[in-house]
Amino acid sequence: MGKIQIHQLKIINFEAKKSIAEIEVYFTDNGSPDKISRVFELKQPEKILNQIFLYVKSKNRIQFDDPKLSPVELLERYTPVLVMNEEQTEEKIFNFIRSLCEKSKRLKNSKEAKEHMKLLDEFKTSSLQI
Repeated sequence: MGKIQIHQLKIINFEAKKSIAEIEVYFTDNGSPDKISRVFELKQPEKILNQIFLYVKSKNRIQFDDPKLSPVELLERYTPVLVMNEEQTEEKIFNFIRSLCEKSKRLKNSKEAKEHMKLLDEFKTSSLQI
């Protein structure tokens, strides 16, 4: 069984006009350090959370799409992937992403330059240690 532990999420690029952010996810896969980087539209935190878990769980996994095999045989070829402390990790990531989505929305609606710059600076330094 594959064991994954997510350690950190970090914003490495943010485009305010499009409300999109490139997020880097640092994790260990069976003890080996790894990372993924994906661009997300900061609108639906649940969808982003699910995509992050899908990307992390499927990275370095070989897909066995053999039409001659039955669904049961295909399932036997896949190794289950376990995310360590999955519920707590999901909750922390969801809260972090929800916060990013709210900041992005406030940024679009802000009329005051000082607040706008403050929010932009927050995006530049946004990260989550898990």
